[in-house]
Amino acid sequence: MAMEINKDEYTSKLAENLVVLRSKLRLKQTDLAKKAGISRQTLMAIENQQRNVLEYFYVFAMYI
Repeated sequence: MAMEINKDEYTSKLAENLVVLRSKLRLKQTDLAKKAGISRQTLMAIENQQRNVLEYFYVFAMYI
């Protein structure tokens, strides 16, 4: 039986994993935001789940 994935849970996990990955890479929000071509405020909103990470997923996949 396939496990159904809730979109909200999925995006929440992606945002949480982004924070963990950024920490493991020892990147500051400013550094990752600059590499991804977004503002630090946008990255902060993504990490705090106030903005949908899926809108920026491709950008992060390219630069992490």
